[in-house]
Amino acid sequence: MNSAKSSSQSGISLRHLSLRTQIGLAVGLVLSLILLIHALLLFSAARGELRQSLSGQLEVLVSRLAAELDDKVLIRVAVLESMASKFPLESINDPVAVESYFRNSPSLYTLIDDFYLFSAQGVLLVDWPVAPGRRGLDMTERDYIQGVMVKGRTTISKPILGKATKQPIVVISVPILDDHGKLVGIMGGVVNLHRSRLLEPLSSTKVGQSGYFYLVGQERLTIMHPDKTRILKPITDPGANQQLDRALDDDFEGTVEAVNSQGLQGLFSFKRLPSTNWVLAAVLPSSEAFESVNKLRLQVTLFTILSLILAVLITALVVRRFTRPLEILSNFLKSSRSLSPPPALPHRCKETDHLSEAFSEFLAQQKVTQDELYIARQKAEAANADLRIAAIAFEAQEGMFITNAENVILRVNKAFIEITGYAADEAIGQTPGLLASGRHDSNFYSDMKESIRLTNAWQGEIWNRRKNGEVYPQWLTITAVTDSSGTLTHYVSTLTDISQRKAAEQEIKYLAFYDPLTHLPNRRLLIDRLQQAVALSDRNTRTGALLFIDLDNFKVLNDTLGHEKGDLLLQQVAQRLTTCVRKADSIARLGGDEFVVVLEDLSKNPNEAATQTEAVGEKILEILGQPYDLDGYPYHNTPSIGVTMFADQSSSVDDLMKHADLAMYEAKKAGRNTLRFFDPEMQATITARAMLEKDLRAALEVQQFELYYQPQVDAEGRIQGTEALLRWQHPVRGMIAPGEFIPLAEETGLILPLGHWILQTACQQLVDWSKNPVLAHLGIAVNISALQFRQPEFVDQVLNALDSTGADPQKLKLELTESLLLDNVQEVIDKMGALKARGISFSLDDFGTGYSSLSYLKRLPLDQLKIDQSFVRDLLTDVNDVAIARTIVALAQSLNLAVIAEGVETQAQRDCLALQGCHTYQGYLFGRPVPPAELEQRLLQSLNLSPSAAHHPA
Repeated sequence: MNSAKSSSQSGISLRHLSLRTQIGLAVGLVLSLILLIHALLLFSAARGELRQSLSGQLEVLVSRLAAELDDKVLIRVAVLESMASKFPLESINDPVAVESYFRNSPSLYTLIDDFYLFSAQGVLLVDWPVAPGRRGLDMTERDYIQGVMVKGRTTISKPILGKATKQPIVVISVPILDDHGKLVGIMGGVVNLHRSRLLEPLSSTKVGQSGYFYLVGQERLTIMHPDKTRILKPITDPGANQQLDRALDDDFEGTVEAVNSQGLQGLFSFKRLPSTNWVLAAVLPSSEAFESVNKLRLQVTLFTILSLILAVLITALVVRRFTRPLEILSNFLKSSRSLSPPPALPHRCKETDHLSEAFSEFLAQQKVTQDELYIARQKAEAANADLRIAAIAFEAQEGMFITNAENVILRVNKAFIEITGYAADEAIGQTPGLLASGRHDSNFYSDMKESIRLTNAWQGEIWNRRKNGEVYPQWLTITAVTDSSGTLTHYVSTLTDISQRKAAEQEIKYLAFYDPLTHLPNRRLLIDRLQQAVALSDRNTRTGALLFIDLDNFKVLNDTLGHEKGDLLLQQVAQRLTTCVRKADSIARLGGDEFVVVLEDLSKNPNEAATQTEAVGEKILEILGQPYDLDGYPYHNTPSIGVTMFADQSSSVDDLMKHADLAMYEAKKAGRNTLRFFDPEMQATITARAMLEKDLRAALEVQQFELYYQPQVDAEGRIQGTEALLRWQHPVRGMIAPGEFIPLAEETGLILPLGHWILQTACQQLVDWSKNPVLAHLGIAVNISALQFRQPEFVDQVLNALDSTGADPQKLKLELTESLLLDNVQEVIDKMGALKARGISFSLDDFGTGYSSLSYLKRLPLDQLKIDQSFVRDLLTDVNDVAIARTIVALAQSLNLAVIAEGVETQAQRDCLALQGCHTYQGYLFGRPVPPAELEQRLLQSLNLSPSAAHHPA
């Protein structure tokens, strides 16, 4: 019992207080508020007037001291300017005369501490008093010298610490001009700010009892401050004192109330000195400035508290008298156990009489109500079981809500609140339109209402909106409720959130039709969209295009940086592709580094459609060619694009894919990073290429190749050597030039066995010629493929060919192309060195057409440079080709290399080359490539020998 009582007392709140106590507190609170507001207004007005008065006094004081300081500075400036104007110009280079001039100056030791004379170039000529080691110093970089030299006017330096006095000083410099106004010298005067008593007014003037002055110069340097440790140090960091920053940086002058960087609150007054741009500040702490106001505030506070206590006591006594009848009536109600009338009340009034009569009537009615309650209790207990069952069913896992016949929500369950996000009080009183998503039109809801009217129910999938705005799918069941007469009374609706099920279905569909890495459509979805695009193009007589995109050298990225970086590149490529096409166009990833773009609804005109497609392709080339950031690793990549157009269903989807793929490979052949269109001729070329590759493999098996030899001659036209050139004797097509099948051999790798055969055959020819004294001097130059040279066993293959045939290595020359120098130069040098050690020589073929570096060129163990025929062809019409030929010859001579020109067809070309210093030639002018027997015959005829005589000399 005691515990319960204690708990009850501790929980007393305002509503448990007596009426007289509440009235007393209310009156006291009102009086307190009135007095408090009055006091605050009084304090504010008094403080505002005091602040305005003190601010005005502080501004007058600061302005007066600032003017006094400025006058003292200007006096010293005027003295120096007067001395400069009277300075004897003829003595400017006479230190003794200048010292005398300074020494005799009446201003020395009164206004100016030290005098300086500088040359017009800023060099110190004379100082007085003299300090050893100062004369001759270059003071050009000092701010007071720069001000005179650059601006031509008197300049006052920023405050600095004197080396001798260890006190703050400033230097005033004035120009010395000749009769023509030309600067011939600079006079400087040093003012010791303390010793000269320049700052004495600041130290002798008081700001109240605890206030103070401080002076700030250029670069925020403290010139004067009560804290001596801050002299010539920055007064504060920028931003630490907002009001000081305004005075220093924004030319603010005046008085403000603020808090400084040291946390001191007070009145701060600022004034700028015009002559020096210094800022003088005065500080008056708020604790001193508003001391009288603070005392008044304390007195008013005490008065308010006393007034409040007195008002509460008086109010309590008055209220007690008038609330006594209510107290008596309340005690009667607590103690009465019957329905007898209440006792007579003292201090009666109209209100208490009405209250007593009303209570008597209430007791009479209470008897009737008790009887009715007993009957209602019996009925309620009978229905209670049904209500509990209904309540359990209503709070099921599915969301439920009940509306009346007018579709106004009357009740919702917990699941409804969790699913929709609407609290019960937010939903009750609203209609189900509260949940509408806006995705369904009026026909949808009309069909729903018609179903309920006919069958008293409806169920189906519907999209609704949660409170947070999220639109989600749900399964909704609506049942109409009628009374015994068949009149509609309510609707009971059950809803189930099926968003997770829909999301799972969507995920399954996504995985079936989209690439998980780039989130682009995959091949399956692409084929479907392409079929639709082809059908639509045929129906609308519009043109479409298919772009097949392949990333150049993607395998190199995966092999060197790993597949993680490769995946990042693919994702960024997918993102960039979406910016290159319209929303109606399709982008897909086939796999690996292959992407496809389908353009629809292009122009009916094929040429215009091709132009539109080319513009998109060029945009893709540009966008995909920009640098990538692969998780902090910069990378550059380019695509190759194949394009095929479609305007009807004459070509299947598979054909279109093949055509675009073929066009893409043509773009690869063209050097990558380009775009190529497919056409029937391209297909024919591909077919012919396949046939040529098949015939090339067969030709290697049955030895359909021959080596022809083209002579290389010296300045006198004598044959000094030959170049071995491959010919293919096709059984059907006849002789096929190497330009047609060599690139295919390079691409398919057949150049390796073919190159081995050429090397072996050339070495055997050297052996055959060595047996003939007339031909024994001939050497053979053999072209080496870059793919062949890069083989690890290339050196062994060459040496085995020499050893197996017995050929002289001195007669074998290997011609290399500049493409070899694009990668692993050191490996090239090592292989060349190994072969050169056996006597084999090297020529750099097609020199000047590639990208070789001169730094690499000088490292290669070459013997000869070969001027490409592209430079020889236009020698007589293009001065640039002449210059190139001359440069190659000069370069060869500087590197101690021989030089030969190929493609020489006319005597004029030969003579022009000779003028440039080239004296070895190869070309049709001296002979076409011929079989070895024909070359031997020609050589013997030039010597007037028969073949038999050549083999059997006299």
